[in-house]
Amino acid sequence: MTEQQCNVMLSGLGISSGLAVGQAFIYRDILHDLERYDIGTHQIEYEHRRIGRAVEKVLADLGLSAERVEAEVNTDLALIFHAHEVIETPAAALCVDEIKLHADFLSVGTNDLTQYTMAAGREDPLVSDYFRDDHPAVRRLLRLVSEAAGDTPLALCGELAGRVDTLPFLLATGIRTFSVAPPLVPTVKEAVRQIRIK
Repeated sequence: MTEQQCNVMLSGLGISSGLAVGQAFIYRDILHDLERYDIGTHQIEYEHRRIGRAVEKVLADLGLSAERVEAEVNTDLALIFHAHEVIETPAAALCVDEIKLHADFLSVGTNDLTQYTMAAGREDPLVSDYFRDDHPAVRRLLRLVSEAAGDTPLALCGELAGRVDTLPFLLATGIRTFSVAPPLVPTVKEAVRQIRIK
């Protein structure tokens, strides 16, 4: 196996636990694939405790206390920091019911979801032809994620989100938030305005 073929991310990716402060994300360096720990919610809770300790360390390094920050912004830190989970593997996609209990909002990383669903790295020329983010298997997982998310806010990121030809399907699943590259924003917005969902 060549260095190019070795995908080290397969050893630890599934849900990315993070925190959002306004529009900025503070990501922990812990990325766990749910398959590694038997889909246990106790493990998800453990990760969130680790995130909490990370926030405390950041505040300490800045010479701040939670109380001081809360006083400065006149609000509870719990209202500022939001738990964010990124769904990036089939295992995570199939366990959104459990994951959403520990998240304020969700997003789907379609590039990695496609890569792991199709077992095809998009940057590996040997299998890149099999990397199809509009494949029926990927679409089925997206629909399952949207249905399972329920009232939990859900966003879609990755190249698929900026593809105008896939927007009718994505909107039909119930997804309403898309993260796209800045140059694509006008095109995507105009395309969304033209789509009528039945």
